[in-house]
Amino acid sequence: MKRFFLLISHPVKGADLLSSNASWIGQCVLLLAVGVVIHAASYSRIVQLTVDHLPASATQADRQAMTAILDGQRWVSAAFLPFRMLGGFSGSALLLYFSIRAVSSGGGVHFGDVMALEVHAEPALLLGNLVASAAVFTGIQQNPYVNPFGIDQIFQGKLENLAAANSINPFTLWYCAILALGIARMFKMRYWKAIVAVMSTWVITFVMQESALDLLRNFFHFRT
Repeated sequence: MKRFFLLISHPVKGADLLSSNASWIGQCVLLLAVGVVIHAASYSRIVQLTVDHLPASATQADRQAMTAILDGQRWVSAAFLPFRMLGGFSGSALLLYFSIRAVSSGGGVHFGDVMALEVHAEPALLLGNLVASAAVFTGIQQNPYVNPFGIDQIFQGKLENLAAANSINPFTLWYCAILALGIARMFKMRYWKAIVAVMSTWVITFVMQESALDLLRNFFHFRT
């Protein structure tokens, strides 16, 4: 728990502490539990948003049938969410691991250390999710997946075709800063190399996310 607070408030000291004991399982379990709670609290709104984005040709009966199907999957969705989150953590750590090796000699860089850093940086993104959920519950916005501080919200109407643009927000920048400072400290790298490793990983993730969203929209004919 001490490493969690240090990495969030003081990434350099947190990275030093993490270097001496690169464990991540306890932190990961905590993140998964909080993620499930957020998901369960927002599920009804997620169902409504899904139904609202059905094609215009969908009838009222279609909407009711879809609502019933999604409501029936509430607990199945919650049960599988930890595995999806863990897969996301592992995928991000793996991309970051290869990015670090690409900009360095590769000596002393171990996947377990990168995974520990990734898991301990994730709370910055989790806080962003909490802010988005709070905005929904207070009536500021309708979508719990949208961060109210994303650049697509600041420049409304100009980035509507770039769904992943919402991931560019203060919490993502905070997350990237934690990773960059942690990498530089843990693996004795220059800061500019650590920044390159983090930003290249983020760009790849951004492109993959945008491509996946575009494929889903086209396949299901969702309205944007």
